[in-house]
Amino acid sequence: MTRSETLTDIQRAARFFYLQHHAFGGKVSGQRFGTATTGPAINLLRIEENLSGAWQRLTGTYVENLPWLECAKRYDRPHTFFYMDPPYWQTEGYGVNFPFEQYERMAEL
Repeated sequence: MTRSETLTDIQRAARFFYLQHHAFGGKVSGQRFGTATTGPAINLLRIEENLSGAWQRLTGTYVENLPWLECAKRYDRPHTFFYMDPPYWQTEGYGVNFPFEQYERMAEL
């Protein structure tokens, strides 16, 4: 597989889109199981239509890549809705440390 740092942003986005539609549960690496009895999840002839649909759903949405507490402090307003998706407790493979105290602090918000 081509190293991601050698790809353009568009190429990386296209690869991510493709892998997300073909990976079991969205897991793009280390997959060892899962079979399908139906057709492929992605129709290559409808990629443009699917991307347009995703764009329409996300218009006006902000996506941040910040530590959760920093994001909450920066954007917390009476009209703000936060969707926070912390790692499953005692699950490995997320690549970041998320101690139990962080779950407790998140629950307090």
